[in-house]
Amino acid sequence: MYAIYCGDNRKNLIWCWKFPFSKLGNGKEIDDRERIVFKAFKYMSTLPRGSTSKSKFSKIAIELLHKPHPAQPQLLGNVTGPHSQRQPFARSVNASHPAQALPDVGDVFDSLLRSQNREVHPNGISGLTVAFATIISLTLFRTSPSDADYNETAPRFDLSPLYGSSHDEESLVRNKDGRGMLSPDCFYEDRTLFLPPAVSALLVLWNRNHNFIARRLFLTKTNSPYIDPSTLPLNADGSLESSLASQDDEIFKQARIINCAIFRNAVIEDFLKGLSGLANVGNSADIFEGATTGSGSTQRYWSSVEFSLLYHWFALASQEDADWTERTMETFFGGRSPGEITPFEFTEAVKNYHLESDLDRRRRVFGGLRRGDDGSFSDNDIAMILQGATTSTAGKPGAQGIPACMRVVEIMVMKQARQWNVCSLNDFRKHLGLKPFTKFEEWNSSPEIVAQARRLYKDVANLELYPGLYAEDSMGGSGLSLGYTMTYGLLVDIVTLVRSEQGDPGFTDDHLTDWGYKERSLKPANDGTFGSVLPRVLRLNLPRNYPYDNTYTLLPFSSPLSAKKLLGVDPAGLYTFEKPQNTKVIETKDAISHVFNDPKRFPTTYGPKLKQMTRGYGFLLGFDNETLHDVDQLMILHALIPNRTELVNHAELFATIAEGFIVEAVTKSRESTRSIDVIKEVINPTCARWVCETMLGIRRGGKRKDEAAVFQMLEDLYTFLFHMHESEDGWLVRQKALEAAKTLMERIEHKVNHIWDHSEEGIPGLLSRVYEELLHGGSETKPLKSSKFLRRLAMASRSLQRELGEFDDIRQREEFKDVSGPKLQLLKKMDTQDPWLKYQRGKDAQEEFKSLRLASNVLGLCVLSSVSMARVCTHAVDFYLEPARLVEKTEIIKLSKEDNPAADAKIMGYIREAQRLGQPPGLFRVAAEDCTVRQGKGFPDVAVEKGDLVYADFSKAHRNASNFPNPAEVNCERKTGSVQGLGLHKCPAITFVEATIPQVFKAIFRLENIRLEGRRPVGSATLGTQRLSADSSGKTTRTPRTLYIKYDGEYKQRSPWAVPKKLADKSEQSKTNLKRIDRAIKIILALYIMLYLLALLARSLPSLGLPAIHLPSLPRLPSLSRKPKAPTGPLDCINPIVLEAYHVDEILLGADNKPIPIKRPYRLIKPNRFTVLDVDKRDMQMELLVDSVTRGNTSDFVLDKSVDCGQDYWSCPGKGLSGGIVVVASGKHTFEIRWVGKEYKEGTTEPDWGGERSRRFFWQREECSGSSG
Repeated sequence: MYAIYCGDNRKNLIWCWKFPFSKLGNGKEIDDRERIVFKAFKYMSTLPRGSTSKSKFSKIAIELLHKPHPAQPQLLGNVTGPHSQRQPFARSVNASHPAQALPDVGDVFDSLLRSQNREVHPNGISGLTVAFATIISLTLFRTSPSDADYNETAPRFDLSPLYGSSHDEESLVRNKDGRGMLSPDCFYEDRTLFLPPAVSALLVLWNRNHNFIARRLFLTKTNSPYIDPSTLPLNADGSLESSLASQDDEIFKQARIINCAIFRNAVIEDFLKGLSGLANVGNSADIFEGATTGSGSTQRYWSSVEFSLLYHWFALASQEDADWTERTMETFFGGRSPGEITPFEFTEAVKNYHLESDLDRRRRVFGGLRRGDDGSFSDNDIAMILQGATTSTAGKPGAQGIPACMRVVEIMVMKQARQWNVCSLNDFRKHLGLKPFTKFEEWNSSPEIVAQARRLYKDVANLELYPGLYAEDSMGGSGLSLGYTMTYGLLVDIVTLVRSEQGDPGFTDDHLTDWGYKERSLKPANDGTFGSVLPRVLRLNLPRNYPYDNTYTLLPFSSPLSAKKLLGVDPAGLYTFEKPQNTKVIETKDAISHVFNDPKRFPTTYGPKLKQMTRGYGFLLGFDNETLHDVDQLMILHALIPNRTELVNHAELFATIAEGFIVEAVTKSRESTRSIDVIKEVINPTCARWVCETMLGIRRGGKRKDEAAVFQMLEDLYTFLFHMHESEDGWLVRQKALEAAKTLMERIEHKVNHIWDHSEEGIPGLLSRVYEELLHGGSETKPLKSSKFLRRLAMASRSLQRELGEFDDIRQREEFKDVSGPKLQLLKKMDTQDPWLKYQRGKDAQEEFKSLRLASNVLGLCVLSSVSMARVCTHAVDFYLEPARLVEKTEIIKLSKEDNPAADAKIMGYIREAQRLGQPPGLFRVAAEDCTVRQGKGFPDVAVEKGDLVYADFSKAHRNASNFPNPAEVNCERKTGSVQGLGLHKCPAITFVEATIPQVFKAIFRLENIRLEGRRPVGSATLGTQRLSADSSGKTTRTPRTLYIKYDGEYKQRSPWAVPKKLADKSEQSKTNLKRIDRAIKIILALYIMLYLLALLARSLPSLGLPAIHLPSLPRLPSLSRKPKAPTGPLDCINPIVLEAYHVDEILLGADNKPIPIKRPYRLIKPNRFTVLDVDKRDMQMELLVDSVTRGNTSDFVLDKSVDCGQDYWSCPGKGLSGGIVVVASGKHTFEIRWVGKEYKEGTTEPDWGGERSRRFFWQREECSGSSG
């Protein structure tokens, strides 16, 4: 009958709600087997969130489920006072007739409840669900051991198992240090002796959540900011100063309110969702969102003895939990079987345990865990227990479903129910408005169970409430699938309880901060959790153990197999299903260096994310193959800083941009305030503009909001790559990051394709570029245009791509198996024998791969050179504006007014120290095999298993006195290269960073009398060794989002940048001569171009004879000392034509601290001449090889680093720097340059470059057009 009215018609749906619910509690009976209410629940979950229909039905549901107690409840004892937590139970239902002779409770348990063959839950509910349900029970009920008619805790979702139920109990778990926090990982509850460890682990989780909230409240209060407790001494008796004590109470109270509200939200969203028959995967119920606010009624909610019997979950216990409980009880009772224990023995044993045990909550342990020196448990240990509970599957509810080991407990519960004289099952159903049973077969469909019940009770009207609830048929379908009566009863009781809770008078924005007020409210979340609350609590408090995309995090109430089944096909790869691995922490520089220099055993975690960002190519930070890494790094460095002049240009550009933004901000700043937000108005815009102009081609004349939008996209990508373990919104961050990557990749590829089409540089273009870079490069500073940068990148790519092999070989590499694109996909799917079509598609795919490679490298470089640099600068400014850094700040201000390399080097030293002490990075690797990492320095070895995450804790490593003497002191001369990373994946452009960041830093500290504007408008505090800030939304971050500073006077910009001193000091006659030289070179170049074209014509017209043309070259270089057996090419180079003009390249130190050779494969039509010359200081000799066979070393010299030819490369041979020439015959050859000296560590063959990571050289390649073979 009801199905007729409950179709898809929304008007009829209102009747479907009202008809069944209107009968609840008013004497009208409905047949719950029709499941009408749960069909309505399911339909409601399909309605759009926030829609009028959903709001209307939600209101109806809450009104009908909310059943307050009668005005005059039947209490079992006397009321003890309004402020006492100990209050009498109430009887909700009177028995319709006195109980007859009742069966033996042991017989009832053995016949109806005891498990014979336990089955797993049909819906794959996890064991963690049961642990959470147990927390609900412990929160609502604590029967007094001295008088069972009283409940010693309030019937509210106040997390009393965590906090206790009185001020005295609360004091046992509070830290009382001025921050409103609980003592680490402790809780009040003492009834966990025989409860599975997951219950205690969940209470530890809520402890951490309280402390997380307290920290955030401390940071985000802007009205009368809280006092930093470390700034005030304790009283003589060790107590807090009165203002701190009041502050502690205030923060604690607010944190508890918010924590309990979040717990209540988890009950409503996570637990009631399953209770109402909805699967964990799918739209959140939303039916109960109206239950988050009080009913406005002053009607008091009393703990009911009948409803208290609904909150026993032993039938749902997983097999793992049942086995654990049985083992624990056997151990506790001296090896006796739990089934033999009597209620008296059980009661006495537990009483003695509490008397004899150390019940100090701060020292108590569980599950075989041990506390650390700070009193907390290991994250891995807590996560192991919680994830183990998610892995296990709950038991199937219903008759004969309770583990045998719980016999004594169940007997005690049934005896207590009889002492309370609770009603029968049918009486309880009538109270709920449900149709009473007329025969046992309506209650349970199993003939065996019916026979046992009839034997025990004769008539179904005599069936007791407790066994009747737990032996009834389960509802089936989705969700928890409990018995029908139990499900209805729990729904009514929990909704009524939530609606009856009284609002706190201090529950306002002013008392809780904006963040606190929002946090306690239910809110929709697009985070893969389908509206659940517990996943966020797990992420916030165990971030390294609960990844944002893992089903253990997002669906903790579903077992892994169930989660995979519920989610179905996941084509977008949004979820991961494997159990998260442990995170092992290493804390010494030696251990970190060992791990980071072994990419085979400890590969990076960035690779998969970088591939997601770049359509499968990746970026060098994700390449654990050293060849791929080094080739792409060389390509980037050649494009970014081909010579020292370009490095100077970059530094000057950063300084100019930063000063421009400062002037703009100062101009906008009102005279009365003289205040600017140095992060949002200077640092971030500077880095954004440099990236936009240099790499993305977004011109300065564009809108500022475009630059800000680009920076935000790059920041999303940076967070996605490096800080997902800290991000509260990982799912959303990934979504935004991948959208940003798509947008930026499309833009970059468009420019790359345009540049690529024009990067085949002919001789005239090459000569023009050489003229511009060599002649003008050292005398004028201009921004590096994106076209120029991309052209360099394309040219370097053409040369270096040969290192990767042929395209067919590249396609087969494991690293590039996921690259995608229309042409690449077409090639993969190609099934044709047409050779021309094969060739054409292969060529198209190769071109697409080349463009993808360039775009991927540009995107990776954009992220690192913007967000990473901005954060480093932000941390450093924040660090040195602290009052405790006044001495350093004074010195920095002095250095900022100087414009010389020595001052810049000291400034960079200060920045490195700020990184070391203030915001050191924490980076991850993953173990590819089992091994032991030796930390040394007195630290224990770390056993690592395959698949474990290895977290390098630089914060502790950088404060280790064995590596950093006087670690707490700032020493700008300290060599701390490790702040920029260690091993293969350290910062790829350290030289660039060290040249540019000091310019922004100096520009800021040239503000007169620069200082913080009081306390930051968003909080900041040092907790432990980590500095935390909170943004305006309340989210904590290790990087401040805003930093207001005050200043005095007008901003004084630097003097305009002058040309290098060597040129500035020249006389007017010298300048005139320079102009003449400039004009002469232009004429020579023009003549050369004309003659070159004629020479090409002469090749096709043999009758035309032209004289050979020789370009001016470097001064004569010494010949190579040749080894006798080495094959040699032609010694003479006739009619040389420059193919690769003189340019600067670098030999870098690899992860093993050995120089990486430069290799260039060529197919030479004519013999080629290679000229190689050391530049900068007189300190490097090179070996030149052809096809791995040495041709000899460059010229010998006397090591003298004081000899430096600077940027005047043409003077290097005259100053005795090493050089040489090799002529290579035509054919397929590999030309190689190796470092062979002369700086070695004493007594070894290991290079000693004084902490530097590169050595530069100058070289060119010419074709010997008049030579043969």
